[in-house]
Amino acid sequence: MAANTQQTEDELSGNLLHDKDARVILTEILKSLRVQTKGIEKIEKEVKKIDGIKEGLSNLSTIVQTNEETIVEIQDRHRKVEESVEKMGQIVHTIIDKYSANAEEISQIKDRMETIGEDNGTFSNIAIKELKADVLDLKCRSMSNSLDGSRESSKNQNDQLNYLNLTCINCCGIKSKLKYPEFTELLYKTDIAGIVETKLDDIDDIQLQGYELIYKNRNKIGKRSGGLAVAYKNHLKDNIEYIKTESKFVLWCKISKVINRLDDILLGIIYIPREYIYTSYSSIDAINEIEMELFELSHKFSKCLLVGDFNARTGSEDDFIFVPNSESHVVVLENIQINAVGNFDQYDFSRKRNSRDKNKNRFGNQLLEFCKGNNFFIMNGRTLGDIDGKFTCHVHFPIEISLKQTDQEVSTKCSDDTRTNEQKINNWTNEKSHKFLECLNLTEIENINSEIDGTTVVTQETVDMIISKIGKVLINSAGNTFGFKVSAGKKSEHRKNKPWFDHDCKAARSEFRKMKRN
Repeated sequence: MAANTQQTEDELSGNLLHDKDARVILTEILKSLRVQTKGIEKIEKEVKKIDGIKEGLSNLSTIVQTNEETIVEIQDRHRKVEESVEKMGQIVHTIIDKYSANAEEISQIKDRMETIGEDNGTFSNIAIKELKADVLDLKCRSMSNSLDGSRESSKNQNDQLNYLNLTCINCCGIKSKLKYPEFTELLYKTDIAGIVETKLDDIDDIQLQGYELIYKNRNKIGKRSGGLAVAYKNHLKDNIEYIKTESKFVLWCKISKVINRLDDILLGIIYIPREYIYTSYSSIDAINEIEMELFELSHKFSKCLLVGDFNARTGSEDDFIFVPNSESHVVVLENIQINAVGNFDQYDFSRKRNSRDKNKNRFGNQLLEFCKGNNFFIMNGRTLGDIDGKFTCHVHFPIEISLKQTDQEVSTKCSDDTRTNEQKINNWTNEKSHKFLECLNLTEIENINSEIDGTTVVTQETVDMIISKIGKVLINSAGNTFGFKVSAGKKSEHRKNKPWFDHDCKAARSEFRKMKRN
């Protein structure tokens, strides 16, 4: 009994010791858990700091990306400014070229006047010298007016219907160019402006004070490239009509009986991308496409003018077919007009076309073929403003054309057995120089002097009119002095299309040419 009691006490004492150790262990575990909890709280705080740093880095990345886009935009603007400055430089060079051409013309007039003056004295010689000085002064004032860009139009409403100025320019983006006064002043000097490479889409809205505008864009919305437009003064809005067609290479307009009282004029504004640029908008058949649309429209018009950027290099090769009279009986050219170039003689245009560019390209050959087949003529290198045929490739010089009303009809029909008689003045002889002076119409010279003195606003039309009157005075005196001689002109031949040669035949001929080119 005593032994059992002792055993029970030992067991109880062991249990108590065991419970005491467990309590200590639990206490330590609790302390560890508290320490870990605090550590976890610190870690959570640090994680929150890391999240804040990540958010800051994200914001910084957004700022950097925005700055990069801004830099790209600034670079793009800088490039556009450089292009604009380059174009303005080209315009300045154009003005300088015009000044050089006029200076040469002034020099020629001066040489003629001095030649006349050397052979003669007296009152007539003094009158001619005074007239020469007035003409030189008029030319100088005209060029000064052109260079400072302040030339004003002195035409009244009736004059505007008898005389039209037409300009065509490759602007390489009209929205940016309208920010430059030099470009807008160039447009404001003209009645009708053909503008190519406008780089617009259908949502763009361009306003030009005093002008109506017609666009033909490549795309309705999106990428802006190419594009054609024509701008005309408000008073011509009843005389200009847009002709809608499918081709992206030409914008057709009808000029209704403004210059020519009898016929409307078909005007085509053209832009053909360069042949070595391969895009979805370029085509080796661009000229053929224009020709097909011309066939559709030509039966409504007897006169047509095509202007723009053809990117065609034609050298100085003839754009017409001329057959000597001795060979005309052996030549058979169906539906091709030959010797129509003889009409140039009526207006003192040169048959031979000058060109500084001696090279040709594919589009140039196609354009020459187009001219020969459709009775068109290239005016570059034939007019007083471009007598030597300046370079036009890679340089976007503006084209300026003056259309004047005339009552003279250009005949393209001549019978096979008739010749035109040309009346020419006999050659100058020094023995009759005194008689030449006596035959000068001094009253007309005084009238010209008075007209020059009374001129307040000098325009190109004024200069042309004065020079024309001076020429008539000299020519009339020469005719009365030296007499005339009559020479037989060359026979001009024109072959009309035969009745069966209809639109389908024209289209087949165009397709045949296209296949030959390929």
